[in-house]
Amino acid sequence: NLSGLAVAGATWTETGGLTVPGYYPYAGMKEVGLGIDLPNGDFESGMVRPCQSRGNATIDLNDTDPQNTTLQVTAGNQNDGAQISLNGWVDESDQVYVNFWAKADSGISTLKVVLGVNNDSNITDNVKTISVNTGWQEYNVHFKEVDCNGGDCGTTYLDFILNSDVGGAGDVANFYLDNVSLQSVL
Repeated sequence: NLSGLAVAGATWTETGGLTVPGYYPYAGMKEVGLGIDLPNGDFESGMVRPCQSRGNATIDLNDTDPQNTTLQVTAGNQNDGAQISLNGWVDESDQVYVNFWAKADSGISTLKVVLGVNNDSNITDNVKTISVNTGWQEYNVHFKEVDCNGGDCGTTYLDFILNSDVGGAGDVANFYLDNVSLQSVL
Protein backbone atom coordinates (compact mmCIF):
# COMPACT_ATOMS: atom_id res chain seq x y z
CA ASN A 1 0.00 0.00 0.00
CA LEU A 2 1.81 3.12 -1.19
CA SER A 3 -0.77 5.52 0.25
CA GLY A 4 0.92 5.61 3.65
CA LEU A 5 -2.18 4.10 5.18
CA ALA A 6 -2.56 0.57 6.44
CA VAL A 7 -5.73 -1.37 7.18
CA ALA A 8 -6.30 -1.30 10.91
CA GLY A 9 -9.77 -2.67 11.54
CA ALA A 10 -13.14 -2.88 9.91
CA THR A 11 -15.15 -0.03 8.46
CA TRP A 12 -17.87 1.12 10.85
CA THR A 13 -20.55 3.78 10.96
CA GLU A 14 -20.96 6.05 13.95
CA THR A 15 -24.20 7.62 15.14
CA GLY A 16 -25.07 10.47 12.85
CA GLY A 17 -24.04 8.64 9.68
CA LEU A 18 -20.27 9.29 9.80
CA THR A 19 -18.49 6.34 8.15
CA VAL A 20 -14.94 5.53 9.29
CA PRO A 21 -13.19 3.48 6.58
CA GLY A 22 -10.90 1.42 8.84
CA TYR A 23 -7.65 2.99 7.66
CA TYR A 24 -5.08 4.50 9.97
CA PRO A 25 -1.83 6.31 9.06
CA TYR A 26 1.12 3.95 9.41
CA ALA A 27 3.18 6.70 11.08
CA GLY A 28 0.64 6.80 13.90
CA MET A 29 0.86 3.08 14.63
CA LYS A 30 2.98 1.72 17.46
CA GLU A 31 5.01 -1.45 17.52
CA VAL A 32 3.42 -4.16 19.64
CA GLY A 33 4.99 -7.05 21.44
CA LEU A 34 7.68 -7.51 23.98
CA GLY A 35 11.28 -6.91 23.05
CA ILE A 36 13.30 -9.73 24.58
CA ASP A 37 16.40 -8.16 26.08
CA LEU A 38 19.41 -10.26 25.17
CA PRO A 39 22.32 -8.76 27.03
CA ASN A 40 25.34 -8.64 24.74
CA GLY A 41 23.45 -9.78 21.62
CA ASP A 42 26.03 -7.80 19.65
CA PHE A 43 28.97 -9.54 21.44
CA GLU A 44 30.77 -6.24 22.01
CA SER A 45 31.28 -6.78 25.77
CA GLY A 46 34.20 -9.14 25.27
CA MET A 47 32.21 -12.22 26.39
CA VAL A 48 30.42 -14.95 24.43
CA ARG A 49 27.37 -14.64 26.68
CA PRO A 50 24.40 -15.04 26.20
CA CYS A 51 25.52 -17.97 24.02
CA GLN A 52 26.85 -21.34 25.02
CA SER A 53 28.11 -24.15 22.83
CA ARG A 54 25.75 -26.90 21.70
CA GLY A 55 26.88 -30.43 20.82
CA ASN A 56 30.59 -30.64 20.01
CA ALA A 57 30.88 -27.05 18.80
CA THR A 58 33.23 -24.48 20.28
CA ILE A 59 32.36 -20.81 20.48
CA ASP A 60 34.66 -17.84 20.76
CA LEU A 61 34.76 -14.16 19.93
CA ASN A 62 36.07 -13.06 16.56
CA ASP A 63 37.52 -9.57 16.75
CA THR A 64 39.54 -9.48 13.53
CA ASP A 65 37.50 -6.40 12.54
CA PRO A 66 38.40 -3.74 15.13
CA GLN A 67 35.02 -2.06 14.58
CA ASN A 68 32.93 -5.15 15.24
CA THR A 69 33.21 -8.21 17.51
CA THR A 70 31.19 -11.26 16.44
CA LEU A 71 30.53 -14.76 17.73
CA GLN A 72 32.54 -17.48 15.95
CA VAL A 73 31.06 -20.98 16.09
CA THR A 74 33.36 -23.85 15.06
CA ALA A 75 31.35 -26.97 14.28
CA GLY A 76 31.59 -30.16 12.29
CA ASN A 77 28.54 -32.31 12.97
CA GLN A 78 24.85 -31.86 12.30
CA ASN A 79 23.17 -30.09 15.25
CA ASP A 80 26.43 -28.59 16.57
CA GLY A 81 26.19 -24.85 17.15
CA ALA A 82 25.36 -22.11 19.65
CA GLN A 83 22.46 -21.90 22.09
CA ILE A 84 20.79 -19.02 23.94
CA SER A 85 18.55 -19.71 26.95
CA LEU A 86 15.18 -17.93 26.74
CA ASN A 87 13.65 -19.19 29.99
CA GLY A 88 10.70 -17.06 31.05
CA TRP A 89 10.71 -14.96 27.87
CA VAL A 90 8.44 -17.02 25.63
CA ASP A 91 4.85 -18.14 26.23
CA GLU A 92 2.49 -20.59 24.50
CA SER A 93 1.15 -19.23 21.17
CA ASP A 94 3.53 -16.24 21.11
CA GLN A 95 4.86 -15.18 17.75
CA VAL A 96 8.61 -14.68 17.98
CA TYR A 97 10.72 -12.68 15.55
CA VAL A 98 14.47 -13.34 15.55
CA ASN A 99 16.75 -10.86 13.80
CA PHE A 100 20.47 -11.49 13.37
CA TRP A 101 23.41 -11.22 11.00
CA ALA A 102 25.30 -14.34 9.89
CA LYS A 103 27.94 -15.62 7.51
CA ALA A 104 29.74 -18.94 7.14
CA ASP A 105 32.90 -20.54 5.79
CA SER A 106 32.57 -22.15 2.38
CA GLY A 107 31.93 -25.61 3.92
CA ILE A 108 28.57 -24.51 5.34
CA SER A 109 25.57 -23.62 3.17
CA THR A 110 22.59 -23.91 5.53
CA LEU A 111 21.90 -23.43 9.22
CA LYS A 112 18.89 -24.30 11.31
CA VAL A 113 17.41 -21.70 13.63
CA VAL A 114 15.50 -23.55 16.34
CA LEU A 115 13.14 -22.14 18.94
CA GLY A 116 13.02 -25.09 21.30
CA VAL A 117 10.70 -25.88 24.18
CA ASN A 118 11.26 -28.57 26.80
CA ASN A 119 8.44 -28.95 29.32
CA ASP A 120 7.61 -32.06 31.30
CA SER A 121 9.87 -34.18 29.08
CA ASN A 122 7.99 -33.10 25.94
CA ILE A 123 10.44 -31.48 23.56
CA THR A 124 9.06 -29.37 20.72
CA ASP A 125 11.38 -27.76 18.22
CA ASN A 126 10.08 -24.94 16.06
CA VAL A 127 12.62 -25.08 13.20
CA LYS A 128 13.50 -22.74 10.31
CA THR A 129 16.28 -23.48 7.83
CA ILE A 130 18.23 -20.61 6.30
CA SER A 131 20.80 -20.45 3.51
CA VAL A 132 24.06 -18.77 4.46
CA ASN A 133 27.03 -17.63 2.40
CA THR A 134 30.50 -16.24 2.97
CA GLY A 135 29.36 -12.61 3.18
CA TRP A 136 27.43 -11.00 6.00
CA GLN A 137 23.67 -11.10 5.53
CA GLU A 138 20.82 -9.99 7.77
CA TYR A 139 18.15 -12.56 8.59
CA ASN A 140 14.64 -12.15 9.98
CA VAL A 141 13.12 -15.42 11.13
CA HIS A 142 9.48 -15.55 12.17
CA PHE A 143 8.14 -18.32 14.36
CA LYS A 144 4.38 -17.95 13.81
CA GLU A 145 3.11 -19.69 16.90
CA VAL A 146 5.25 -21.20 19.62
CA ASP A 147 4.10 -24.72 20.48
CA CYS A 148 4.55 -25.48 24.19
CA ASN A 149 2.50 -28.69 24.07
CA GLY A 150 -0.52 -26.90 25.54
CA GLY A 151 1.14 -25.83 28.78
CA ASP A 152 3.83 -23.76 30.37
CA CYS A 153 6.77 -23.36 28.03
CA GLY A 154 9.25 -24.45 30.72
CA THR A 155 12.82 -24.42 29.43
CA THR A 156 13.04 -22.51 26.16
CA TYR A 157 16.07 -21.90 24.00
CA LEU A 158 17.19 -20.51 20.68
CA ASP A 159 19.69 -22.59 18.71
CA PHE A 160 21.81 -21.71 15.69
CA ILE A 161 23.01 -25.11 14.47
CA LEU A 162 24.47 -26.92 11.46
CA ASN A 163 21.89 -28.45 9.15
CA SER A 164 24.28 -31.24 8.05
CA ASP A 165 27.78 -32.56 8.75
CA VAL A 166 30.77 -30.66 7.36
CA GLY A 167 32.89 -32.81 5.01
CA GLY A 168 34.36 -36.00 6.45
CA ALA A 169 35.06 -37.20 9.98
CA GLY A 170 36.93 -34.59 11.99
CA ASP A 171 36.30 -31.75 9.50
CA VAL A 172 35.05 -28.46 10.93
CA ALA A 173 34.02 -25.09 9.59
CA ASN A 174 33.06 -21.77 11.13
CA PHE A 175 29.93 -19.72 11.07
CA TYR A 176 29.56 -16.31 12.60
CA LEU A 177 26.68 -14.50 14.34
CA ASP A 178 26.18 -10.87 15.28
CA ASN A 179 23.48 -8.49 16.52
CA VAL A 180 21.03 -11.17 17.69
CA SER A 181 17.71 -9.72 18.85
CA LEU A 182 14.27 -11.14 19.55
CA GLN A 183 10.74 -9.85 19.86
CA SER A 184 7.78 -11.73 21.21
CA VAL A 185 4.38 -10.68 19.82
CA LEU A 186 1.36 -11.75 21.82
